[in-house]
Amino acid sequence: MTGVDLSIGISDEDIGPFLGHPQIMQKVELRKETVITVTRKKSNNFWDVMYNGPSESSEFEGKAADALRMGARFGVEYGGTTTAKISDGSIWMYDALEKSSTTTICYGYRVHLRLKATSSGEVYCLKNAVLTGHTVTLNADGVTEETLEFTSSVAAGTVAGNTFDVALTSVAEL
Repeated sequence: MTGVDLSIGISDEDIGPFLGHPQIMQKVELRKETVITVTRKKSNNFWDVMYNGPSESSEFEGKAADALRMGARFGVEYGGTTTAKISDGSIWMYDALEKSSTTTICYGYRVHLRLKATSSGEVYCLKNAVLTGHTVTLNADGVTEETLEFTSSVAAGTVAGNTFDVALTSVAEL
């Protein structure tokens, strides 16, 4: 691992001008967005396959043709079946209920970022993240790095005590 970046932002929309007023009256928050970008020295094609595919069609929730070209960008989902499969991204996460549950969501990736490695340290937890970017950097001296970007609009949080939040996301959190 050569780098980790945590970006927290808000998408907003300008309202106005209305009724002949030339200035923008106000901004409305559309959604919060959290992005964790991970960079490492390239040693194999694992991240390439995660982002670009191919995925095993029997393990893919969707068309076999999509499994060959999409990879695991959207993580896992139950999508009404009894076993988790690699998501094709065509289902809204609110509809990706876990098995027979009506209150918990199984969709995407759960990314944990340890902020302090002590017994009282904090762990930042990004829930229901999807892969939104993958880049490979080539240099003249032959050093190669690759970056993978996880993005989520579900509210992230921290867990104290150097533990991990592994509970499924509740419908109420969306």
